[in-house]
This record gives sequence, C-alpha cells and structure tokens, in this order.
Amino acid sequence: MRKRERLSDGFVTSERMIAPRACTLRDLTAFGCRIDIWDDLSPRLLRGGLTLYIIADRKEVDCELMWRRDRAIGLKFTSPFREPGRSYLNRT
Repeated sequence: MRKRERLSDGFVTSERMIAPRACTLRDLTAFGCRIDIWDDLSPRLLRGGLTLYIIADRKEVDCELMWRRDRAIGLKFTSPFREPGRSYLNRT
C-alpha cells in the first residue's frame, strides 16, 4: 500500500530573484525535499544559496540545489528552520 503524499505550498527565493516563486513541496524529509515550481524559472536564478519558506509552518530554511528536472527541484537543507526574515505573503 502506497502512503498518501501530504503536499504543502511554499515559496523559494534567492538573491538573484526579484520576487519569491510559488512552489509545492513533495517528499519532505528532515534533510531536504522535492519542490515543484509553479512557473518557468531560469536555471541561472538557482545558482548559489536558496531559501525555502513553508506556508503551513511559517518557517524558512536555507537550501542547496541538488538536482533539477523541468519544474521539479531537489533541495538539501543547509540550516535549521527559523522564523522568516522577510514577508512572503502580501496581506491586503
């Protein structure tokens, strides 16, 4: 029997991005996760460190890009989870 996958939404950002990009988290473990980016993302924007924000947990974590296939990206966590250092959601 296959386990039901619990999905969460979030945002991924880097210093090269103008704005955070929406994503869906899949295969989340203590060490990393796979994310699916909602829009097209240039590979050059993924160089260097990334930050992942998980909406449900209201936490962010630094990440390293491990692999990429189309809109799917594998991330390795490189810091502990923490309170966000920026605003990810526009509240009006």
